[in-house]
Amino acid sequence: MATPRVEVDVIIPVHNAESTIEEAIRSGMVQCKPIDDEPLELRINVCCYDDGSTDKSWDVMEKLKAQFSETTEVSETTGNCSSSPHSQELRENQTKHNLFISRSRDGISRGAGYARNQAAKLTQDQERMDCEHKFVCLLDSDDIMHPNRVYHQVKKFLSIQSETERKITLLGCNFDRTPPDSTWHYAKWANELSQDRLYLEKFREITLLQPTWMMYRSCFESLGGYIEAPHPDSNDETFKTGTSSTSVLKLVHPIHDNKSTLRVAEDLRFFHAHLHAGGKLHLLRTEVPLLTYRHRVGQSQSSKTPRKLLMQLRVLALEKTVLRVDPLWLSNDGKFCVWGAGRDGKDFIKSLSPDLRDRVACIADVDEKKIDLGFYCNRDIGVKIPIVHFSLLARDPRIRKQLHDSFQSGDNDRSLEAFAKINKGKETRPLHEGEPPAKKRKLSGLCTKQIKQQSVDLFQELPVVVCVAMYRTDGALEHNVSLIGRSEGKDLWHIC
Repeated sequence: MATPRVEVDVIIPVHNAESTIEEAIRSGMVQCKPIDDEPLELRINVCCYDDGSTDKSWDVMEKLKAQFSETTEVSETTGNCSSSPHSQELRENQTKHNLFISRSRDGISRGAGYARNQAAKLTQDQERMDCEHKFVCLLDSDDIMHPNRVYHQVKKFLSIQSETERKITLLGCNFDRTPPDSTWHYAKWANELSQDRLYLEKFREITLLQPTWMMYRSCFESLGGYIEAPHPDSNDETFKTGTSSTSVLKLVHPIHDNKSTLRVAEDLRFFHAHLHAGGKLHLLRTEVPLLTYRHRVGQSQSSKTPRKLLMQLRVLALEKTVLRVDPLWLSNDGKFCVWGAGRDGKDFIKSLSPDLRDRVACIADVDEKKIDLGFYCNRDIGVKIPIVHFSLLARDPRIRKQLHDSFQSGDNDRSLEAFAKINKGKETRPLHEGEPPAKKRKLSGLCTKQIKQQSVDLFQELPVVVCVAMYRTDGALEHNVSLIGRSEGKDLWHIC
């Protein structure tokens, strides 16, 4: 069997990264194949584009370019290393490396999406390897690839039997963090997602971390690369993309996006364009993480992206791919329920297009204080939406009655017969010896009496958007959601 021939372009956008860019580049230039693993002829092009840096990033890049040019002119070798992340054994004709660098002509930053696109173009005019497998591999300027990352991801791609599926797969990998304990909750969630959760939680987060992405170049180009913001000095407010195809999802908000916001959230926009085009997702799990993801408080682009904008874009993706097109969400006059009367639920409703706000039939919750309010009223956006107990969403009449009874009695038993009360960190004071328990507050009911019974009966038939954060309530939220008889990914989606 012929040895596979593979070319990988490692794409690195650079902006004011003088303290980290050298380590990032070097991690790409020492990529290698584990000793005694399957043969592979691999060419790696590390492609860096400086997006208007005002520090010494370009000087560092030029220094490395000169250094690696001298090295590769002597011998186009490099390549085999053991499974240990830090040991390396050189062997000819295994992995060849090239470093390409460029920067903006006017020194003005255009954003990470633009910089990634420019980096991806750096090999266009170069002599390319004659091979079937051409990949784009993403890396941030402050992250570090472990020496076998490219090899293991390429190997995973080649193991996919269906050529069609290979060409439309976005492949991520496990990562560790530096400092080691930074954002541990997020890292644990991202590294442990099962294959089905990659899709089911797609409106909550980008389920594959962008610096771990690898895909066929044809996949990247079919989507037109990343959406680009217009030049800051231009009077043009129109975004740019590398494709004119109307079938490619352009996740640009018609109201809230502008020159400034189009510079950020490029990963979220690309992620949903990929899924909308029928793209596949896969997370490669290895014993040793393949990427070190650096956490720099207040310095990463993700930390500078407004939370409100991310919600608006995720809601826009839900609108375009579910609320306006899915038959399950268009029946019953398109009515649906929102779960969560707190901040996230309200932010979700505010982010909906005006015509879709009118389709929200109710807001479900477990908190009796919110339910006793009767309605969520917001004059600014013109809504008055009833707040009801979540038991009214349950399709099974037996479960609905049991939930009703346990709500009225204040029972906190987490069984099928009782709803699980979400504890938000409030401690209950233990009773002193001989002290009688406090009387249970008499509740006004499962919903305001102003709602017609016909509407109440409809709630159990409607699809649901859950706007309460997962994995933060010791399983209470997930237990409650499981009782209402919906199918996640069909007539129920989580968005927080």
